[in-house]
Amino acid sequence: MNKKTKITVISTIIILLAILVTLWINGTIPKQIAKISSIIYTKINFPKMELEYINVEWSKYHGAYLVTFKDKNNQNQGFVISPKYFPIIPGQGVFGMQEEYREKYEEQNNIQNDNNIQIKIQTLTKQGATITIHNNQTNQIGYDEWFRIDKKQDEKWTEVEIKNKDYQIKALGYKINGKGKAEEKIDWSNLYGTLEKGQYRLVKKIDNRHTAVEFTIE
Repeated sequence: MNKKTKITVISTIIILLAILVTLWINGTIPKQIAKISSIIYTKINFPKMELEYINVEWSKYHGAYLVTFKDKNNQNQGFVISPKYFPIIPGQGVFGMQEEYREKYEEQNNIQNDNNIQIKIQTLTKQGATITIHNNQTNQIGYDEWFRIDKKQDEKWTEVEIKNKDYQIKALGYKINGKGKAEEKIDWSNLYGTLEKGQYRLVKKIDNRHTAVEFTIE
């Protein structure tokens, strides 16, 4: 290799290094690292949410990259990932996703039915039901309008497919005094549509635990 060729090679390497450093400093490369590492992290830790990557942006407020996903229910999910130049460590926002994942997916079959709190169905159709929640203990309990409908298939409970992903349940809280009961009318047609023939259960979160009542659609 002659002197001129060596100079050309060295110059090319210097230019490439300068471009690489520039892309790293201006955030172009770190953004790609944040994207790839966050996608890998969510696929490993939240597989059932079926998260779809949307965007990654630098957040001055958090001092980290904010990565946004969309879950299978068309709801946005996101968390920050750092450090600035090699973002591979998930941070703020992950805890909330872990709690939601544990509640919706890992605790899918963790139903705590006992005689202290009971749900009874009064009327039933393919589009909804009227239920009473019985508090058989002396202390007051709380619940809200959240519910879930599961269907039993091959001896396993699985949530019914959501038809309207934009549907939102009102975040209203209610109380039931000791030895009391409350009636609630539930219309699931806007969320799940009309239920087909099969065995189902209605799941309610009452006093921070999941309680269910089974029913059959003929």
